[in-house]
Amino acid sequence: MRQAHLAPTAAYAALATTSMLWSGNTVAGRALADAIAPAAFSFWRWLLVVVVLAPFVAPELARAWPAIRREWRVLAFFGLVSTALYHAAVFWALHYTTAINAQLLNSTVPALVMVVAWIGLGARPTGREWLGFAVSAAGVAAIIGGGDWRRLASMGLNIGDLIMLGIMVVWSIYTVVLSRRPPPLSGLGYVCVTGAIGLAGLAPFFLWELATGRGAFDVNAATLGGIAYTALFASIAATVGFNFGLARIGPTRTSLFTHLVPVFGAAFSVLLLGERLGLHHLAGFALILAGIALSNGLGGLLGRARPAG
Repeated sequence: MRQAHLAPTAAYAALATTSMLWSGNTVAGRALADAIAPAAFSFWRWLLVVVVLAPFVAPELARAWPAIRREWRVLAFFGLVSTALYHAAVFWALHYTTAINAQLLNSTVPALVMVVAWIGLGARPTGREWLGFAVSAAGVAAIIGGGDWRRLASMGLNIGDLIMLGIMVVWSIYTVVLSRRPPPLSGLGYVCVTGAIGLAGLAPFFLWELATGRGAFDVNAATLGGIAYTALFASIAATVGFNFGLARIGPTRTSLFTHLVPVFGAAFSVLLLGERLGLHHLAGFALILAGIALSNGLGGLLGRARPAG
C-alpha cells in the first residue's frame, strides 16, 4: 500500500523539479540570445551532455547494443525531434520573442497533448482533465498578465511566437509517442543515445553558422555557465525527471506540469532580478496547483497512478 502511494508522489515531485529546471532554461536562452547562435548553443550543450554521460552509460549501451540497432529508427526520431529540432528551435525563437511569451506559449502543451493523444491513440480526455487544464491555464494567464487581463489581450504574435507555437505542436507529439519508446535503455542511457543522434542532426546547421560567421561566440563566464546549466540541469536532470514522471502517470497528466514553468519563472524573477511578488503570482500559483490536483482527481496527488498510454 505504501509503494502504491509513493510511486505517483515521486512522479509529481520529479515533474515539478523538471518544470523548475526548464524555466531556468528559457531564462538562460533569452539572456544569451545575442551572445550565441541557436544551433551553436544547442550543439555545444548536447556535446557536453554526451561527454558527461558516456563514461557512466557505456557498459549499459554495450549490453543494449542489439536492441539499439534493432530500434535505431525509433531512437533516431526521438533524438532528432528532442535534441536537434526542439531545443535549437526554442533558442531560435528566443532571438525574436520574450521569455514571458515563450513560457505562455509553452502552456499550450497540455491541450495539444490531449488532442494528439485523442487523435493518435484514441485516448479521449475526460471532463476532469479538461477542467484541470482550464483551471491551471487560468493560473498561467494570471501570472503572465500581471493581474491585468488587458495585457494578455494586447499580446501580438511575432515570428518568434509562431516558431514557439509550431515547436509546441512537435513537442506534444513527442510527449505522446515517448510513452512507447523502446524499453531497454535507462533514462540516462536514453538521453546519451538520443543526444548523440541529435548532435548528428545539429552538425549541418552548426557548420552553416560557422561558415557564415555566426557560430563563434565569446568564451566567458556567462556563455560557459549558460551551456553548462542547460546541459547538466535542463537536459540531463530534467529529461530524466520528465521520462520518470511520464512512465508513471501518462502523457496527459504529465503535460499539465508544464504550467509550473512560468510559476518558477516568476519566482526566479523575484529572487534573481529583484522583481516584486504580487497577489496575481500567488493566485496564479494556487490555480495551477488546483488544476493539477483536479486533473488527477481530488485524491490524485496521493492516489494510484494510471498506466502510461
